[in-house]
Amino acid sequence: MAKELGKLNGQPTHEEIAQRAYALFERNGKLPGHEMENWLQAEAQLMADRKHAVESRSGSRAEAKPAPRQQLARSRA
Repeated sequence: MAKELGKLNGQPTHEEIAQRAYALFERNGKLPGHEMENWLQAEAQLMADRKHAVESRSGSRAEAKPAPRQQLARSRA
């Protein structure tokens, strides 16, 4: 259920954050005592990744959208 809710509202799920936080824990030498820091960093990274993905999708759609015919006719004159 939480996984589905996360997909619907665009927020990372608990499981996604936990996986990323564990990867950060491993990358940082498995040092104990940084659980909250890893968790918050993982959440921030996932949210930034999703924001970037949404922005790049909306940007590519705007570029690919053809100009209306009226604008084309004016630009040729």
